[in-house]
Amino acid sequence: MSNSGLGVDFSHLALVATSAHTFEATVDFYVSLGLSVVRKVTHDRAQRDIGHENNIVSEAWLHLFATRSENSVTLRIIYVEGKSASKSKGNAIRICLAAQDMKAVKAILKDMDCAFTEHADPKYPVARIATHDPLGNDVFFTPHANTFSIPSSPEIKVEARTEPEVPPFNLDTPVKGGRKNIGILTSGGDAQGMNACVRAVVRMSIARNCRPFLVYEGYQGLVDGGDKIREAGWSDVSGFLTLGGTMIGTARCAAFREIEGRRTGVLNLIKHGIDALVVIGGDGSLTGADRLRA
Repeated sequence: MSNSGLGVDFSHLALVATSAHTFEATVDFYVSLGLSVVRKVTHDRAQRDIGHENNIVSEAWLHLFATRSENSVTLRIIYVEGKSASKSKGNAIRICLAAQDMKAVKAILKDMDCAFTEHADPKYPVARIATHDPLGNDVFFTPHANTFSIPSSPEIKVEARTEPEVPPFNLDTPVKGGRKNIGILTSGGDAQGMNACVRAVVRMSIARNCRPFLVYEGYQGLVDGGDKIREAGWSDVSGFLTLGGTMIGTARCAAFREIEGRRTGVLNLIKHGIDALVVIGGDGSLTGADRLRA
């Protein structure tokens, strides 16, 4: 029975750590195996996740940029504290990765002083490798991608780990600097690379724990405010690299040339809590940004 009508796509795997030590160790473990950190952040206020009452202290998003896009994997590693945090222990999952160079995998595991076992593969001359990450999750390496006919995975024992004591997370402690909100607009004539710039600012803002806001229709949207200024997510700029011009629009704005129009634009930035504005355009656009700053 197909569920293609639901429009379901794989999103990510979430791994839960209950101490800062295991959180950092797990991030380092998967980075050593070739995953890239897309975003890593410690939250400045209480965060809740789906399905539990724990406080999310820190989280890291890692992505495996595979040679084939359908084989890419995203991991979300979170460090939680709370009444039910201990319930997260013992729920180990199994992660299977296909590696072209199994010798390199063994060398990396040895460098990390990570115990592993090798298991013969009846279909390939290269043995499979079994180990576990710092959270106790089983991690397997095979010399081939999933063919839906891989022999059953070997059982490996995960030794009990003693985690160091971590001081309680105090949500009342003020965090210096706070979280920044970044506005992004394009102005002037459409040009190649505008969408790429918008995408880069949005995703780097998210990666640096800032909140990006897209201002639609250039300085006109800044003056109009309302739904012309919207918070952007990671997926909102997906596909921008293949498109020319600007997907968030640009427009002439006579009102912005006057001081009252610029004051209205600043007021709209304040209403959305925007701390900084990134203007993407040419000489005229940056002249407008300089007048707005003044």
